[in-house]
Amino acid sequence: MDRGAEPRSDGWSVVVVPKTTTGEVHEYALLPRQLKLLQVALVALLLTVIGLSAALGLALPRSSAYGVLLDENLALRDQLQEIDARLSEVDRILLRLRLYDAQLRSLEEGTGGPEEEVPLDAPLPPDLPDDGSAMLDASPLEVVDRPDLRTAAQWAAAVASRVYEFVALFPAREAELERVVGRLEDASARAGSRPRVWPARGFPSSAFGWRRDPFLRRWRYHSGLDLGGDKGDPIYASSSGVVSRAEWSTGFGRVIEIDHGYGISTLYAHNSLVLVELGARVAAGDLIARMGSTGRSTGPHLHFEVHVDGVPVDPLGFLVRR
Repeated sequence: MDRGAEPRSDGWSVVVVPKTTTGEVHEYALLPRQLKLLQVALVALLLTVIGLSAALGLALPRSSAYGVLLDENLALRDQLQEIDARLSEVDRILLRLRLYDAQLRSLEEGTGGPEEEVPLDAPLPPDLPDDGSAMLDASPLEVVDRPDLRTAAQWAAAVASRVYEFVALFPAREAELERVVGRLEDASARAGSRPRVWPARGFPSSAFGWRRDPFLRRWRYHSGLDLGGDKGDPIYASSSGVVSRAEWSTGFGRVIEIDHGYGISTLYAHNSLVLVELGARVAAGDLIARMGSTGRSTGPHLHFEVHVDGVPVDPLGFLVRR
């Protein structure tokens, strides 16, 4: 259809003429007020279109950036979840290290070594090997390695790498710690098996080594240490161990022998009374007998021997000086 418009004194008329001769002609009158409203509506529509175009122009780049940020955050979340799982392993490792520390401290106390409180932030020794084991000496969160900052994903990847390195490194170090603790435990047990407690309060009446035999009146080798005293004086176990002998002997009279392990044993002879049974476990300083003069003896005393791998040795080399 053809459209046309002609001005009128009081407004506009719009005439619609059909292409065919059979159609009707329509005329629409537009008043000035209606024209103004139509103009305002057209301007408002044009401004709306311009505003939407500008908003879309600004929003599309931001939407793309938000999408990248969202993807990065999702990847970071996955990495942090994995790091959290690894940190649980680190917690278990640190717990085992605390147990090793407790073992070492108990062994140190048992051997009389000095106790030194080591601060948690103490630096590692300067001669530590540069094979990754010194990584704990570095700052815990190193987030800058160039003038520009790392992204969150790079930071998380760096932290995860250090956690993996620590977790992978610990099993070898733990095996070394177990060997060290094992050797220290063995050394502590050996030290604990040494006879250190004086078995009686009496005075030394005859030393270890060559002496003139009181019965034969000739030189013979004395395989122990004699401690004089009174009948009934207490006799104590010189170290912890198991009673391997508690019987009557022609020469020693009532005699006790204690096996301390590691080839070390002690013998207590001429007792008037035996207070322990065969197979009993005793601790250092336990009362095991009463002093007497049974067997081949000239008077109340304790004949005390220390054997190492079955060979008598001088007890004074073991007993604590008094």
